Amino acid sequence: MWKQASNIACATIRMIFCNPKATKETGKESLAKWYGRAADFDDAHLNAVAATAFEREDETLNYFINKATNVLAKSLNSKIKKIRAELNGMVDVKFFLLKLTNNYA
Repeated sequence: MWKQASNIACATIRMIFCNPKATKETGKESLAKWYGRAADFDDAHLNAVAATAFEREDETLNYFINKATNVLAKSLNSKIKKIRAELNGMVDVKFFLLKLTNNYA
C-alpha cells in the first residue's frame, strides 16, 4: 500500500513536471488526472496533499510558463529569518539592515 501511495504522490507528479514539452494547459490536464488517482486511492494523507495542490493550482501551473520556481526568494527569506532569530529581540532596524547587507549583498 505504501509503495502505491508513494508512486501516486511522487513518481506521477515528477513525471508531470519533468516533461519538457508540457504547457500550462497540459499541466492542468495532467494534474486533474492526478487528483482523480489520489481520490481513488482513498488515503487521508494523500487526499490532504492533493487538496493542498488543488488550492494552489494556479500558482503551481505558473511553473509551466517558463519552468522557473521561486526557490531563490524562499532561500533569501530563510536567510533573513535566520538573522532575525540570531538577533533575538532586535529593535534597531538600521543594524538589522546593515547585518543583512553585509551577509548577503
